[in-house]
Amino acid sequence: DLLKAGAERLADLLKSSAGSSVTYKRGGTNSTIVATIGKSVFETQDATGVVEAWESRDFIVKTADMPYSEPQRGDTITETVAGTSCIFEVMSPSNSPLFSYGDAFGSTVRIHTKRVN
Repeated sequence: DLLKAGAERLADLLKSSAGSSVTYKRGGTNSTIVATIGKSVFETQDATGVVEAWESRDFIVKTADMPYSEPQRGDTITETVAGTSCIFEVMSPSNSPLFSYGDAFGSTVRIHTKRVN
């Protein structure tokens, strides 16, 4: 399928041109993967009508490189930012997904996180 091959090629180009090495951790298991950094902004409204904006740091990873089939709440991703080791926990605001796929073929997964240290 030509479209699927194109999506895979784009995922490879994103990884090779803008990716950086990060550590994905679940429980006691660490895996080094290459991710591209992004962000998502969520808006939620509480029962009183107050709208709250929530911004996540997203890690965009080739699905084939993921150490697990899907990200889970509580997994962490460690990234070195300006020489400092930063830990981001997989999470999203209530009723929002923890991740999304980057295209119809699932070539990449966008993991939503918040910094916890």
